Amino acid sequence: MGSSTSSTSHPVRLTLPNNESPSGIACGPLSMMSFISTGESKFGKRELPAVDATIITELIQRVKTLPFGTDPSHSYIRLCRETVSAAYSSLSVLNASFIDSSSLGHGKLCVDLKEVRTAYNALMSVELQHPSIVATLGRATLRLSDYLKECPFDDSETLSVFFIILENPMMLQTSEFHIAIQQVISSILGLPKMYRLLLFKWLKSYPSEYFSNIIQIMQNYISFALENKFANLDVTPAVLLLET
Repeated sequence: MGSSTSSTSHPVRLTLPNNESPSGIACGPLSMMSFISTGESKFGKRELPAVDATIITELIQRVKTLPFGTDPSHSYIRLCRETVSAAYSSLSVLNASFIDSSSLGHGKLCVDLKEVRTAYNALMSVELQHPSIVATLGRATLRLSDYLKECPFDDSETLSVFFIILENPMMLQTSEFHIAIQQVISSILGLPKMYRLLLFKWLKSYPSEYFSNIIQIMQNYISFALENKFANLDVTPAVLLLET
């Protein structure tokens, strides 16, 4: 098995013994880490091409059959957490998820926001019964926001991730996720002009029930930053986003 976690990308040639052959290749978000396996793949359900509301709700329905406080190592909970971690921390998976096929190829936002919200609501519905699942979503959200600043956005289809993360109800928990919000805002403002303008155009075309959620996230962030000077947060980017 070979891996690379260097901040710069350098191709590495691996020579395998004659009696071994690669059986699978798996890459983490942004290809920050790659593995070549010469035996049976152990990544299982964590290798996801995409997710949708049906996949998430079915996992949650299974979990809800378990008694309150079931050990997080239970197979239903573990599978749900692995899926959430693999999906919601990965730019590539989210950009391929919750696709509204009717909008493809028409220059419109191709994310089905209703599906996105349905999936999030399903996950949050087990917060009291099985908190480890929501905790996993929280960690995945923080990782995803960190990856955003490193991703080269060079295609309109890669913008989907912004709409999905901004629909995340955890982004309304400003005291816990203000760093993630700050990184999302900075990433949006740091987009190439062409894609930034396209993103703003799509934001303005949001149905009010979704657009108001983004406004609330920004307003909560600004209020938190002004009331908690110790956090050393700059409200200017959020204000610029609201004024755009």
